[in-house]
Amino acid sequence: MASGRPDLTTRVRAFAKQARADFDAWEMLKSHEDVASCHALMFLLMACEKLCKAHLYHENQDVEDGIYETSHAVTSKHLNLIIERILKLKEPKGKTEQHRSISRDARKLSEEICYLSPAVAGDRELRPDNCEYPWRIREGVYCVPLHYVFPCEQMLKQPKYMNIIKLIKISIDLLCE
Repeated sequence: MASGRPDLTTRVRAFAKQARADFDAWEMLKSHEDVASCHALMFLLMACEKLCKAHLYHENQDVEDGIYETSHAVTSKHLNLIIERILKLKEPKGKTEQHRSISRDARKLSEEICYLSPAVAGDRELRPDNCEYPWRIREGVYCVPLHYVFPCEQMLKQPKYMNIIKLIKISIDLLCE
């Protein structure tokens, strides 16, 4: 694992490799009953954010370092586009009904993954849930992420969403090469 020496690589691969490490941590933690889902989901969120940033750096080679690091909103805008690209690689002949269905589901999953971040803009009055900080339910009453069942968590119990996760993993692997 960590050798004490820095991994000197391209900016794109650096983000992709860290996305891979975060994704691997999510996969490991989600199967442990003694680990709260909010902790495992935090790694899925971080993996998706870094994947999106790796893709953005790949598409925009000339931008300055650090331009994307301050934004947590990249997931909702770019994750479903990344999944679309992987679908096109796997099925280049055009959109089938199955492809359209996967795309719709990918948008839903991307949105739910995005809501895991407390820093993401959106209607926090309507959707205050996030996997990092407690949120106020009403005066003096707070929900603790540790005990909350996230919509994303429920979605990931369905095979169609786990298939989308496989596409995310493929995308990370392609950028790590």
